[in-house]
Amino acid sequence: MMNFRKMRRKGVIGFRVVLILVIALCTTTITLSRGGIWDLTDGQETLTIWVLFGAAVLDPAIRVIKEYRRPADEKLSEPLQGHLSPFLSDVVDLTKADWRLVGVHAFRVKSFGRWKCLRRCKRIRMYAHPGPVDVHWTKGKGALGRCWADNDWAVHNMRRAAQQFGIGTKPTLAQFGGLSDDEQMGLGPEEYGKLIKEFAEYAAYPIRDAEGNVIGCLVVDIPHDADPQPGPVNAVSLLNVAALKQKAAFYADAAGRIMSKA
Repeated sequence: MMNFRKMRRKGVIGFRVVLILVIALCTTTITLSRGGIWDLTDGQETLTIWVLFGAAVLDPAIRVIKEYRRPADEKLSEPLQGHLSPFLSDVVDLTKADWRLVGVHAFRVKSFGRWKCLRRCKRIRMYAHPGPVDVHWTKGKGALGRCWADNDWAVHNMRRAAQQFGIGTKPTLAQFGGLSDDEQMGLGPEEYGKLIKEFAEYAAYPIRDAEGNVIGCLVVDIPHDADPQPGPVNAVSLLNVAALKQKAAFYADAAGRIMSKA
């Protein structure tokens, strides 16, 4: 089935082709009329000129309106790209994880009435898989929620549990219930299962505004397939190191300045 983006792109192309044809037709009609080849009444020529004018300004006007109404998160994508890309490079250098699969993300605190959660506004991963995980990141939930609540670097290392239950599989309810609070990190069994199935560990650093308030999180993850140290014994965190925290602080500071202006 054709995805929505391809359908929308083809629709936009078709719309612009129609506008070009209308402009060409109106221009040709006016040229023939002025040259005496095609007789048009004054009213018909005026109408043709207005149609030509409307077709010429319609597409630029739509672009301006779309840019004005574009969600703030989309406007953040390009400026954040310049900071997340070097952060990804630093993560790979420090962890030796597979650069094609490691992911870095920027999340932003979003309000829905009285309810707040973290929503992704930028993601960089060379491969499409693994894709975004459907978790509602509220304060205190997972590494992102703990980072938000504590205003500090938070790491969720799931290697030991993944090796215990089987890498790439979801734990049963009984297995999940046997994990410590630190291992569960405020997640429910379904959300935890989605994360541990794909990732060995992930970490988050707070993105702050000028007053020091948490307005988002800078996130890095290492999927199981990218882990340079898989095995039944080694469950040491690669992200819970001072050097990486320092790098995250630097890029989170830059991200904070960008988000504060949006």
